[in-house]
Amino acid sequence: MDARDQGRPSQQSSSDDIDVVRRAFDAFAARDLRRLEELTSETAVVYNPITGVVVGRTRYVGRDALLDYLADVEQVWTRLELLPRTFRSPRPGEVLVVGQVRMSRGLETHAVPAAWRWTVADGEITFVEILRTPEALAALG
Repeated sequence: MDARDQGRPSQQSSSDDIDVVRRAFDAFAARDLRRLEELTSETAVVYNPITGVVVGRTRYVGRDALLDYLADVEQVWTRLELLPRTFRSPRPGEVLVVGQVRMSRGLETHAVPAAWRWTVADGEITFVEILRTPEALAALG
């Protein structure tokens, strides 16, 4: 089974799935570990994060996936902002997001396009894939 297919399809509506993802972005922005934990399934996977590459990881797995990722963010970046712009749910349980990431290390700041593919099951995040470009997301359908 592919990690993206973890968990059952969401029994919620597409707007509910989008709401879960929006809340995850908000919790990440606030660095609210408790809210992130509440939104994340025990089997969650975060795949392909730039921060992970910097610290030698290609994925984060389990209930603490987003929490571990956030800890590495604090270690690697002076500032990291995820700036989602558009949200769409092409099928139940999947949310595609396009936006930008603004990151700083020391005095250097960069803003780059970004895209995310989220899987939500029963109101919990089960998978997040960070894509390097919005075009990569468009290729997914």
